[in-house]
Amino acid sequence: MGLQMTLLLAFGIIAVLQAFGDIISTMTKGRLPSIFAAAVLFLIGFWTVIPTEVVTATGIDLMTGFSMIAASMGNVGPGFGTVGTAADYAHISPGIKAFCTLFMLLGRLEIFGLIQLFMLKWWR
Repeated sequence: MGLQMTLLLAFGIIAVLQAFGDIISTMTKGRLPSIFAAAVLFLIGFWTVIPTEVVTATGIDLMTGFSMIAASMGNVGPGFGTVGTAADYAHISPGIKAFCTLFMLLGRLEIFGLIQLFMLKWWR
């Protein structure tokens, strides 16, 4: 029952994103294809909702988890909640700190340098 509900929920989310993509395509009179708009909406959710769920699964509250991911992706410094301006990341587990570090790399252009570092074509 749980897996079926998860698959049904996933299908519903994709259907809603596709519907929003169609609405955006209609609003832009076809200049922005609906599949592109749906993909952008999906990526926004993928980069914000899923990492926040991973962080909050460790016992961190939702506001702190979301602000940790947003601060890591945007490299803006402090977040809200227990990682705000009056606190730091000292109480966060090392695994979650590594997870946020990954998002710091993905949120900046340094990821392209790392990709080139591991590409063999670059060294030839």
